[in-house]
Amino acid sequence: MAELFPWSRDLLLQHWKLTRELESLRELETASGGNSDPDAVLGAAEAITRTLAPLAAEHRNSLRDKAGRPKRMIAFQVLIEGMARSYRNATGQRATVTNDPIASRHGGPFVRLVDALLPSVEILVSGLSGRPLVRPTTDYARGQEIRRVLTKAQNSTRRG
Repeated sequence: MAELFPWSRDLLLQHWKLTRELESLRELETASGGNSDPDAVLGAAEAITRTLAPLAAEHRNSLRDKAGRPKRMIAFQVLIEGMARSYRNATGQRATVTNDPIASRHGGPFVRLVDALLPSVEILVSGLSGRPLVRPTTDYARGQEIRRVLTKAQNSTRRG
C-alpha cells in the first residue's frame, strides 16, 4: 500500500520520542507544582521543532513531480486509489478503465462507480475543506487520470 507521505521512519520516530519526552516534562512540572527545570522543557520543545523542519521538507518534496513542479489533483489521486481498493475488496476484481477510441471516452464498471460517487465526494470535500476538489474537468480527461492512477498503483504493488 502506497504511503500518502513518504516520510522517513527515523525522523517520525525521533519526533515521536521527543514529543513523549516533552509530555513527560510537562507531567513532571504539573506534579511538582510548577517547579521543574524550564531549560529542560525549552530544550525538548526546540528539539521537536528541529525534527519538524526535515519532515516538512520531505512532505513538500512528496507534493512535487520529478521536474519539481507542484503536483495537482493529489486528493483526486488518493480518492481513486482508495476507491480501487474498496472496489477490489467488494467485487474481488481489479478496478479497470475501458477505452472506446471511436467515441473518444472511457468507461467500465469502476469508472461508472467513480462518476456516481464523485458529486457526493465533491460536496463533502468542499464542505470540510472550504475548497473544491481539484479533478479533471472533462469526462475524457477524468478517464485518462483514473487510468494513470490505477496503472501507477498496480506498478507500485508489483514492485513492493
